Amino acid sequence: MKTIKETEYVYASTRVKAADGKGTSKERIASFAEAAYRDALTAAIIDSGLVPDEARGAVDSPADAADAALRGAADLLVSSVPDPDVYDFLFYKYDCCNIKTALKESITSEHDPSRYFTCGTVPADVVISAVSSRDYSLLPPSMGKRAEEARNTYETTAEARCIDLLLDVGCFEDASRSAEESGVPFFREYVSLLADAANYSAFLRISSSGASPEAVSTLVKRAVVPGGSAPAEVFGSAAEAETHAERIDALLMKTDRVAYRDIITSSDDPGAVSEAFDRLICELVRTLDFKAFGPEIPAAFFIKREAEVRAVRIAASMIGAGKSADEIKKRVGLEY
Repeated sequence: MKTIKETEYVYASTRVKAADGKGTSKERIASFAEAAYRDALTAAIIDSGLVPDEARGAVDSPADAADAALRGAADLLVSSVPDPDVYDFLFYKYDCCNIKTALKESITSEHDPSRYFTCGTVPADVVISAVSSRDYSLLPPSMGKRAEEARNTYETTAEARCIDLLLDVGCFEDASRSAEESGVPFFREYVSLLADAANYSAFLRISSSGASPEAVSTLVKRAVVPGGSAPAEVFGSAAEAETHAERIDALLMKTDRVAYRDIITSSDDPGAVSEAFDRLICELVRTLDFKAFGPEIPAAFFIKREAEVRAVRIAASMIGAGKSADEIKKRVGLEY
């Protein structure tokens, strides 16, 4: 476990606070939701201050702006903190997506550079090379192991789903290890909350799929990721019930966190549950609003920026689908 001194993060905390953008996160997200067309959304993103000055000339669409904002936030964090490795837990999700993409492209023999994120802990070209050569040693340890397992499983079963399931497990194994090694309670709690959100949402989605009890039980046990406050066995045993309603009852009996019970009893819709967990994450991040400096501040900055980038992408998609500003506001109404 690392020993972190809060005073070593005064510079990084000050720097990311200065790069927060114009207005509040709530105001910026509202401006994204109010854009009536894609060019207006692009302009709103640029005006918000989320896109670094040096990247603005290459921004021609909301997708470009979202990518530039995310990459800029990652670069700022990494260049500001004394030990970037401490924050690997934030970026492993992008490694995970890139490894999944590389594995799937190795199967289809198709390649599209735009599918890859640029803010993982391992450069995308290294990920592609690792998958191509089957030398996974340069990947995060658990994801490297799971990538090899996924490739072997696919070649034996031809089940493409195993790639997503196994890499998700590996991602949370690496993220939980990284957060634990940091010694920062906020990091551990954040990763644990992400794992709980993934597990409860996956449980409800699979349970309500209409599949046979045996299939539901098998898939839930494969889909559950480590690192949450609720052990994987909680979901696995609850999934063994015969009906969806019985599974929900079994899950509630095994859920000891009041907030989680409230979420499940209010709705068993996976989308609504996912949004409720997003609100819990917001509440966790807001506990840092009045903290002046420390290792948590750069992490909170990046987590907020990720939320705004998601809002951009959702707004762009809904504008393309002809949705109204009111509909978009409801969908991207998350506030930090």
